[in-house]
Amino acid sequence: MPRTQLERALCHIVADLLNRDADTVGVHDDFFALGGDSVLATQAVAGIRRWLDSPSLMVADVFAARTPAGLARLLAERETGAERLEAVADLYLEIVDMPGAEVMSALEKPTRREFQPWVKRFTGGDARGSVIVFPHAGGAAAAYRPLAKALSANEFDAFLVQYPQRADRRNHPAADSIEALALDLFEAGDWGGATAPLSLFGHCMGAVVAFEFARIAERNGVPVRVLWASAGHAPSSVGAGGPLPTSESGVLADMVDLGGTDPALLEDEEFVELLVRAVQADYRALNAYSCRPDVRIDAEIHALGGSADHRITPEMLGAWETHTSGRFTQSSFGGGHFYLHDHLDAVARMVCADVR
Repeated sequence: MPRTQLERALCHIVADLLNRDADTVGVHDDFFALGGDSVLATQAVAGIRRWLDSPSLMVADVFAARTPAGLARLLAERETGAERLEAVADLYLEIVDMPGAEVMSALEKPTRREFQPWVKRFTGGDARGSVIVFPHAGGAAAAYRPLAKALSANEFDAFLVQYPQRADRRNHPAADSIEALALDLFEAGDWGGATAPLSLFGHCMGAVVAFEFARIAERNGVPVRVLWASAGHAPSSVGAGGPLPTSESGVLADMVDLGGTDPALLEDEEFVELLVRAVQADYRALNAYSCRPDVRIDAEIHALGGSADHRITPEMLGAWETHTSGRFTQSSFGGGHFYLHDHLDAVARMVCADVR
Protein backbone atom coordinates (compact mmCIF):
# COMPACT_ATOMS: atom_id res chain seq x y z
CA MET A 1 0.00 0.00 0.00
CA PRO A 2 1.23 3.53 -0.74
CA ARG A 3 2.54 5.25 2.38
CA THR A 4 2.51 8.78 0.98
CA GLN A 5 0.48 10.86 -1.44
CA LEU A 6 3.52 10.95 -3.73
CA GLU A 7 3.65 7.14 -3.92
CA ARG A 8 -0.08 6.99 -4.56
CA ALA A 9 0.17 9.61 -7.32
CA LEU A 10 3.01 7.72 -9.01
CA CYS A 11 0.98 4.50 -8.91
CA HIS A 12 -1.91 6.37 -10.54
CA ILE A 13 0.29 7.75 -13.33
CA VAL A 14 1.83 4.34 -14.08
CA ALA A 15 -1.55 2.59 -14.00
CA ASP A 16 -3.17 5.08 -16.36
CA LEU A 17 -0.24 4.85 -18.78
CA LEU A 18 -0.43 1.03 -18.83
CA ASN A 19 -4.25 1.05 -19.11
CA ARG A 20 -4.67 -0.62 -15.73
CA ASP A 21 -6.96 0.07 -12.81
CA ALA A 22 -5.18 2.22 -10.24
CA ASP A 23 -5.61 -0.36 -7.48
CA THR A 24 -3.79 -3.02 -9.53
CA VAL A 25 -0.43 -1.21 -9.43
CA GLY A 26 1.46 -1.43 -6.15
CA VAL A 27 4.31 0.72 -4.95
CA HIS A 28 6.77 -2.16 -5.32
CA ASP A 29 5.58 -3.38 -8.73
CA ASP A 30 8.23 -3.30 -11.45
CA PHE A 31 7.26 -0.91 -14.27
CA PHE A 32 8.77 -3.16 -16.94
CA ALA A 33 7.31 -6.36 -15.52
CA LEU A 34 3.90 -4.70 -15.80
CA GLY A 35 4.44 -4.21 -19.54
CA GLY A 36 6.40 -0.98 -19.69
CA ASP A 37 9.12 -0.35 -22.27
CA SER A 38 11.48 2.47 -23.26
CA VAL A 39 8.78 4.39 -25.13
CA LEU A 40 6.32 4.11 -22.24
CA ALA A 41 9.11 5.09 -19.85
CA THR A 42 9.54 8.31 -21.83
CA GLN A 43 5.81 8.99 -21.62
CA ALA A 44 5.83 8.22 -17.90
CA VAL A 45 8.61 10.75 -17.33
CA ALA A 46 6.66 13.33 -19.35
CA GLY A 47 3.59 12.70 -17.21
CA ILE A 48 5.47 12.92 -13.93
CA ARG A 49 7.22 16.11 -15.01
CA ARG A 50 3.96 17.70 -16.00
CA TRP A 51 1.67 16.63 -13.19
CA LEU A 52 4.17 16.66 -10.32
CA ASP A 53 6.41 19.46 -11.63
CA SER A 54 9.52 17.29 -11.27
CA PRO A 55 11.73 18.26 -14.23
CA SER A 56 14.85 16.61 -12.82
CA LEU A 57 13.45 13.16 -13.62
CA MET A 58 15.06 11.47 -16.63
CA VAL A 59 14.19 8.34 -18.61
CA ALA A 60 17.29 6.66 -17.20
CA ASP A 61 15.82 7.15 -13.70
CA VAL A 62 12.86 4.93 -14.57
CA PHE A 63 15.25 2.16 -15.57
CA ALA A 64 17.19 2.62 -12.33
CA ALA A 65 14.27 2.96 -9.90
CA ARG A 66 11.81 0.64 -11.71
CA THR A 67 9.01 0.92 -9.10
CA PRO A 68 6.74 3.75 -7.87
CA ALA A 69 8.37 3.45 -4.45
CA GLY A 70 11.82 3.75 -6.00
CA LEU A 71 10.80 6.78 -8.03
CA ALA A 72 9.26 8.40 -4.95
CA ARG A 73 12.52 7.96 -3.01
CA LEU A 74 14.54 9.36 -5.90
CA LEU A 75 12.30 12.43 -6.26
CA ALA A 76 12.29 13.04 -2.49
CA GLU A 77 16.09 12.91 -2.40
CA ARG A 78 16.34 15.55 -5.14
CA GLU A 79 13.64 17.81 -3.73
CA THR A 80 14.77 20.46 -1.25
CA GLY A 81 11.38 20.42 0.46
CA ALA A 82 9.47 17.14 0.52
CA GLU A 83 6.35 19.01 1.63
CA ARG A 84 6.03 20.59 -1.82
CA LEU A 85 5.98 17.20 -3.54
CA GLU A 86 3.32 15.93 -1.17
CA ALA A 87 1.20 19.04 -1.75
CA VAL A 88 1.48 18.76 -5.53
CA ALA A 89 0.74 15.03 -5.40
CA ASP A 90 -2.31 15.71 -3.24
CA LEU A 91 -3.63 18.25 -5.76
CA TYR A 92 -3.01 15.80 -8.60
CA LEU A 93 -4.98 13.10 -6.78
CA GLU A 94 -7.88 15.49 -6.25
CA ILE A 95 -8.00 16.03 -10.01
CA VAL A 96 -7.80 12.37 -11.02
CA ASP A 97 -10.44 11.39 -8.46
CA MET A 98 -12.93 13.58 -10.31
CA PRO A 99 -15.48 11.51 -12.28
CA GLY A 100 -14.31 10.72 -15.78
CA ALA A 101 -10.82 12.15 -15.36
CA GLU A 102 -8.41 10.73 -17.91
CA VAL A 103 -5.02 11.73 -16.62
CA MET A 104 -2.47 10.75 -19.23
CA SER A 105 -4.78 11.51 -22.16
CA ALA A 106 -5.03 15.04 -20.82
CA LEU A 107 -1.37 15.46 -21.69
CA GLU A 108 -2.43 15.65 -25.33
CA LYS A 109 -4.98 18.43 -24.69
CA PRO A 110 -4.39 22.10 -23.85
CA THR A 111 -4.72 22.76 -20.13
CA ARG A 112 -5.17 26.41 -20.97
CA ARG A 113 -6.96 27.49 -24.11
CA GLU A 114 -4.20 29.78 -25.29
CA PHE A 115 -1.27 27.29 -25.22
CA GLN A 116 -0.68 23.64 -26.02
CA PRO A 117 0.35 21.52 -22.99
CA TRP A 118 3.85 21.01 -24.40
CA VAL A 119 4.52 24.75 -24.17
CA LYS A 120 5.94 25.14 -20.66
CA ARG A 121 5.45 28.56 -19.10
CA PHE A 122 7.55 30.04 -16.28
CA THR A 123 5.88 33.15 -14.92
CA GLY A 124 8.13 36.03 -13.94
CA GLY A 125 5.94 37.69 -11.32
CA ASP A 126 5.17 41.21 -12.53
CA ALA A 127 6.63 40.28 -15.91
CA ARG A 128 8.22 43.00 -18.03
CA GLY A 129 8.32 40.91 -21.19
CA SER A 130 8.34 37.37 -22.59
CA VAL A 131 11.05 35.12 -24.01
CA ILE A 132 10.41 31.94 -26.04
CA VAL A 133 13.25 29.40 -25.84
CA PHE A 134 13.96 27.09 -28.81
CA PRO A 135 16.10 23.97 -28.07
CA HIS A 136 19.03 22.61 -30.07
CA ALA A 137 18.80 19.64 -32.45
CA GLY A 138 17.73 16.55 -30.53
CA GLY A 139 17.19 18.64 -27.41
CA ALA A 140 14.13 18.47 -25.19
CA ALA A 141 12.50 21.49 -23.59
CA ALA A 142 13.42 20.22 -20.11
CA ALA A 143 17.12 20.82 -20.85
CA TYR A 144 16.39 24.56 -20.89
CA ARG A 145 14.44 24.69 -17.66
CA PRO A 146 17.43 26.25 -15.78
CA LEU A 147 17.52 29.05 -18.36
CA ALA A 148 13.76 29.53 -18.09
CA LYS A 149 14.05 29.76 -14.31
CA ALA A 150 16.86 32.31 -14.62
CA LEU A 151 14.75 34.39 -17.03
CA SER A 152 11.70 34.27 -14.76
CA ALA A 153 13.89 35.28 -11.80
CA ASN A 154 14.65 38.44 -13.80
CA GLU A 155 10.91 39.20 -14.04
CA PHE A 156 10.27 37.82 -17.50
CA ASP A 157 7.80 35.16 -18.59
CA ALA A 158 9.74 32.30 -20.18
CA PHE A 159 8.21 29.76 -22.56
CA LEU A 160 9.88 26.45 -23.45
CA VAL A 161 8.63 24.88 -26.67
CA GLN A 162 8.89 21.16 -27.34
CA TYR A 163 9.75 19.78 -30.78
CA PRO A 164 8.04 16.59 -32.05
CA GLN A 165 9.62 13.14 -31.60
CA ARG A 166 10.70 13.65 -27.96
CA ALA A 167 9.36 13.73 -24.39
CA ASP A 168 5.64 14.57 -24.25
CA ARG A 169 5.59 14.88 -28.06
CA ARG A 170 7.22 11.50 -28.57
CA ASN A 171 4.41 10.28 -30.81
CA HIS A 172 3.92 13.50 -32.75
CA PRO A 173 5.11 13.22 -36.38
CA ALA A 174 8.38 14.93 -37.22
CA ALA A 175 8.25 18.21 -39.12
CA ASP A 176 9.58 17.80 -42.65
CA SER A 177 11.12 21.27 -42.73
CA ILE A 178 12.32 24.04 -40.44
CA GLU A 179 9.54 26.27 -41.75
CA ALA A 180 6.91 23.64 -40.89
CA LEU A 181 8.37 23.24 -37.41
CA ALA A 182 8.33 27.00 -36.84
CA LEU A 183 4.70 27.19 -37.99
CA ASP A 184 3.77 24.31 -35.69
CA LEU A 185 5.29 26.19 -32.75
CA PHE A 186 3.69 29.49 -33.72
CA GLU A 187 0.26 27.87 -33.89
CA ALA A 188 0.77 26.31 -30.45
CA GLY A 189 -0.13 29.44 -28.54
CA ASP A 190 -1.58 32.92 -28.44
CA TRP A 191 1.80 34.61 -28.71
CA GLY A 192 0.20 37.95 -29.42
CA GLY A 193 -1.32 37.74 -25.95
CA ALA A 194 2.01 37.09 -24.21
CA THR A 195 3.43 39.89 -22.09
CA ALA A 196 5.15 42.33 -24.46
CA PRO A 197 7.80 42.84 -25.62
CA LEU A 198 8.28 39.36 -27.07
CA SER A 199 11.80 38.04 -27.68
CA LEU A 200 13.14 34.72 -28.96
CA PHE A 201 16.15 32.69 -27.79
CA GLY A 202 17.35 29.79 -29.92
CA HIS A 203 20.39 27.60 -29.34
CA CYS A 204 22.16 25.90 -32.30
CA MET A 205 19.36 24.64 -34.60
CA GLY A 206 16.95 26.50 -32.35
CA ALA A 207 18.37 29.80 -33.62
CA VAL A 208 17.22 29.06 -37.19
CA VAL A 209 13.85 27.76 -35.94
CA ALA A 210 13.47 31.01 -33.98
CA PHE A 211 14.35 33.03 -37.10
CA GLU A 212 11.60 31.33 -39.12
CA PHE A 213 9.25 31.73 -36.15
CA ALA A 214 10.01 35.48 -36.17
CA ARG A 215 9.21 35.70 -39.89
CA ILE A 216 5.85 34.02 -39.31
CA ALA A 217 5.12 36.17 -36.26
CA GLU A 218 5.87 39.40 -38.10
CA ARG A 219 3.67 38.36 -41.04
CA ASN A 220 0.85 37.77 -38.57
CA GLY A 221 1.16 41.08 -36.78
CA VAL A 222 3.02 39.74 -33.73
CA PRO A 223 6.11 41.95 -33.23
CA VAL A 224 9.36 40.41 -32.03
CA ARG A 225 11.76 42.66 -30.12
CA VAL A 226 15.02 40.67 -30.27
CA LEU A 227 16.14 37.32 -31.66
CA TRP A 228 18.95 35.82 -29.59
CA ALA A 229 20.90 33.49 -31.89
CA SER A 230 23.06 31.23 -29.73
CA ALA A 231 25.82 29.03 -31.19
CA GLY A 232 24.01 28.58 -34.48
CA HIS A 233 24.65 29.06 -38.18
CA ALA A 234 23.06 32.10 -39.78
CA PRO A 235 20.08 31.10 -41.97
CA SER A 236 21.94 31.71 -45.24
CA SER A 237 24.90 29.64 -43.97
CA VAL A 238 23.01 26.50 -42.94
CA GLY A 239 24.35 23.64 -45.01
CA ALA A 240 27.60 25.41 -45.86
CA GLY A 241 29.55 22.59 -44.25
CA GLY A 242 27.68 19.85 -46.10
CA PRO A 243 24.73 17.68 -45.07
CA LEU A 244 24.44 16.61 -41.46
CA PRO A 245 24.62 12.86 -40.75
CA THR A 246 21.35 10.96 -40.39
CA SER A 247 22.60 7.40 -39.85
CA GLU A 248 22.68 6.16 -36.25
CA SER A 249 26.47 5.91 -36.20
CA GLY A 250 26.84 9.32 -37.83
CA VAL A 251 24.45 10.97 -35.40
CA LEU A 252 26.20 9.47 -32.38
CA ALA A 253 29.61 10.56 -33.66
CA ASP A 254 28.27 14.07 -34.15
CA MET A 255 26.83 14.14 -30.62
CA VAL A 256 30.22 13.15 -29.20
CA ASP A 257 31.92 15.85 -31.26
CA LEU A 258 29.49 18.54 -30.12
CA GLY A 259 29.69 17.57 -26.45
CA GLY A 260 26.90 18.42 -24.05
CA THR A 261 25.68 14.82 -23.68
CA ASP A 262 26.71 12.68 -20.70
CA PRO A 263 28.97 9.90 -22.13
CA ALA A 264 27.38 7.42 -19.70
CA LEU A 265 23.97 8.05 -21.28
CA LEU A 266 25.39 7.26 -24.72
CA GLU A 267 26.03 3.74 -23.44
CA ASP A 268 22.33 3.29 -22.56
CA GLU A 269 20.61 1.60 -25.52
CA GLU A 270 17.16 2.92 -24.65
CA PHE A 271 18.40 6.49 -24.26
CA VAL A 272 20.38 6.28 -27.51
CA GLU A 273 17.33 5.02 -29.39
CA LEU A 274 15.27 8.00 -28.25
CA LEU A 275 18.06 10.51 -28.82
CA VAL A 276 18.95 9.29 -32.30
CA ARG A 277 15.34 9.39 -33.46
CA ALA A 278 14.95 13.00 -32.34
CA VAL A 279 18.27 14.13 -33.83
CA GLN A 280 17.57 12.37 -37.14
CA ALA A 281 14.26 14.22 -37.46
CA ASP A 282 15.93 17.56 -36.75
CA TYR A 283 18.91 16.95 -39.03
CA ARG A 284 16.67 15.98 -41.95
CA ALA A 285 14.79 19.25 -41.55
CA LEU A 286 18.07 21.18 -41.39
CA ASN A 287 19.45 19.42 -44.46
CA ALA A 288 16.38 20.51 -46.43
CA TYR A 289 16.62 24.14 -45.30
CA SER A 290 17.86 27.06 -47.37
CA CYS A 291 17.60 30.83 -47.05
CA ARG A 292 18.88 33.74 -49.13
CA PRO A 293 21.22 36.28 -47.49
CA ASP A 294 18.77 39.11 -48.22
CA VAL A 295 15.94 37.58 -46.17
CA ARG A 296 15.56 39.80 -43.11
CA ILE A 297 13.38 40.23 -40.06
CA ASP A 298 12.50 43.52 -38.40
CA ALA A 299 13.56 42.21 -35.00
CA GLU A 300 17.02 43.02 -33.74
CA ILE A 301 19.45 40.11 -33.68
CA HIS A 302 21.97 39.46 -30.92
CA ALA A 303 24.35 36.59 -31.75
CA LEU A 304 25.99 34.69 -28.87
CA GLY A 305 28.66 32.01 -28.85
CA GLY A 306 31.37 30.20 -26.96
CA SER A 307 34.92 31.42 -27.51
CA ALA A 308 36.14 27.81 -27.78
CA ASP A 309 33.30 26.50 -29.96
CA HIS A 310 35.01 24.59 -32.78
CA ARG A 311 31.77 24.32 -34.78
CA ILE A 312 30.48 27.90 -34.75
CA THR A 313 33.21 30.53 -35.04
CA PRO A 314 32.82 34.27 -34.34
CA GLU A 315 32.91 34.88 -38.11
CA MET A 316 29.99 32.49 -38.58
CA LEU A 317 28.01 34.27 -35.88
CA GLY A 318 28.72 37.56 -37.62
CA ALA A 319 26.81 36.34 -40.68
CA TRP A 320 23.59 36.83 -38.72
CA GLU A 321 23.94 40.58 -39.30
CA THR A 322 22.67 40.26 -42.88
CA HIS A 323 19.34 38.86 -41.63
CA THR A 324 18.04 41.87 -39.68
CA SER A 325 16.89 45.29 -40.77
CA GLY A 326 17.42 46.43 -37.19
CA ARG A 327 20.35 46.52 -34.80
CA PHE A 328 22.88 43.68 -34.72
CA THR A 329 25.03 42.82 -31.69
CA GLN A 330 27.48 40.00 -31.06
CA SER A 331 28.77 38.67 -27.73
CA SER A 332 31.12 35.90 -26.67
CA PHE A 333 31.38 33.77 -23.53
CA GLY A 334 34.04 31.37 -22.36
CA GLY A 335 33.35 27.77 -23.30
CA GLY A 336 32.47 25.52 -26.21
CA HIS A 337 29.32 24.79 -28.16
CA PHE A 338 27.29 24.40 -24.96
CA TYR A 339 28.84 27.42 -23.22
CA LEU A 340 25.32 28.29 -22.07
CA HIS A 341 25.41 25.71 -19.27
CA ASP A 342 28.18 27.66 -17.53
CA HIS A 343 26.75 31.15 -18.06
CA LEU A 344 23.00 30.81 -17.46
CA ASP A 345 22.64 33.73 -15.07
CA ALA A 346 24.83 36.04 -17.13
CA VAL A 347 22.97 35.23 -20.34
CA ALA A 348 19.58 35.63 -18.63
CA ARG A 349 20.57 39.02 -17.23
CA MET A 350 21.81 40.11 -20.66
CA VAL A 351 18.60 39.01 -22.37
CA CYS A 352 16.37 40.74 -19.84
CA ALA A 353 18.44 43.92 -19.74
CA ASP A 354 18.39 44.20 -23.52
CA VAL A 355 14.63 43.67 -23.71
CA ARG A 356 14.02 46.47 -21.24
